[in-house]
This record gives sequence, C-alpha cells and structure tokens, in this order.
Amino acid sequence: MNNKKILCGLIGLVGAVSNNEKTADTDNIIITALLSEDSEEIIDKIHREKYQISPNCKTCQTPCGNTTDYDINALDKWTGEVKLIKQKIIESLVEVAKACKSSGQLPEIAYKAIAYLGYQLDMESYKKILEELNKW
Repeated sequence: MNNKKILCGLIGLVGAVSNNEKTADTDNIIITALLSEDSEEIIDKIHREKYQISPNCKTCQTPCGNTTDYDINALDKWTGEVKLIKQKIIESLVEVAKACKSSGQLPEIAYKAIAYLGYQLDMESYKKILEELNKW
C-alpha cells in the first residue's frame, strides 16, 4: 500500500469506529482500501463510510480530531526506527487484508494497528502491535 491519502483516510475511519459501531460494510471497505494502490473512488468510499458511522462529524463546528483524516504531512515526518516499524505495520496490515479478503471480515487487531499509525507511541507499543498482527 503506497497511497498516503488512503492511509490517512483509514486512520480517520478507524477513529470513527472507535466511538461508534462499524457497519456491515466497514471491514470490506478497509480490506479493499488496504489492497488498493491509488483511487479517489476508494478514498470517497472511506469518507462515506466514516460519515455513515459518525454522521455528525461531517458538519461538526468544533471537530475533536478523532475522526479527522491523519495529516498527510505528518507521514513525511516519520523517521528512523519509527518510520521502519510503521512501514512494517502497514505491510502486515496488507497481508492481513489479503488473508481476510475472501471472508470480508477484518480482525479487531487490524483496527488497533491502523489507529496506532496515527499516534506517537513508544517503540515497544509499535513492536507489540506488530507482533500481534504477525500472529494473526
């Protein structure tokens, strides 16, 4: 997965799911997005799903940032060991998506891993989530 916009959108979608129930389509949309390289259509699907899950976020006058797409410029600020481990997490997410494509069901660990990509955490937290992903 090389599309920064898709990744940033997924982080926002997972934020919406953290406070609300996902729909019957959420897993499949995330799987498709993780396996996509470049498509405005996929980004539009991510945003439609996010606003279906959390409709008030679309028009909120005081956004909390929880469902906002991740700042695309922040991706370029990932450096060193953090950049390497986040790239490994993304690669593992793609592998999980491939494994889940036929069932259309994504494990909760994938949601947690996508969320972790949007946070600045200690290295041990990233290693732990990567380990959990790789077990799946």
